[in-house]
Order: sequence, then structure tokens, then C-alpha cells
Amino acid sequence: MGRSRPLVTFDMDGVLCRNPLGINPGGVSSDATSPPRLPRPTWPIERWLYFRRKPMPGAVEGFHAIAERFECAVVSARGEGSRPLTEDW
Repeated sequence: MGRSRPLVTFDMDGVLCRNPLGINPGGVSSDATSPPRLPRPTWPIERWLYFRRKPMPGAVEGFHAIAERFECAVVSARGEGSRPLTEDW
């Protein structure tokens, strides 16, 4: 079944809401020459990381304006432990 309006997706952290630390701890960039690294689990502190994040300037207004013409979806790499905070946001 087709959509009646085009879909626009928004990333949650760093796009719609501000990270108080200035970085998102889950992502690590590397290149092909870097040795593989084991991921560091953030789940023990995940709720603290995402608690009370504020919207980026203009994010709420921009989201509502775009939602008038497009179907909108919010995506996130947040873990299951922060689902309630993410959905409440």
C-alpha cells in the first residue's frame, strides 16, 4: 500500500534534541586501517545519558511545519533501556 505523503525521517539525538555533552557516546568513527575495537556497553548508564534532553533550537517548530506536508518518523540508535524516555520525549 502506498503512502499518501512522502516520508521524512529525523534522527533523535543531535538533530531533534540536544546532547548536553556535545557528543553522542554510542558512535565511534574509524577507518579501514584501524584495528577492530570491542564496543563499550552504554546500557548501564543509558537512562542517565538521555534524561531531560532539550530540543535543538527550532526543532519542534520545524518538525511541526514539515509534518503538515510529509509523513514523519523519528529514528534513534538508543537502546531498549531508554525506550520510555524516548517515547515520552
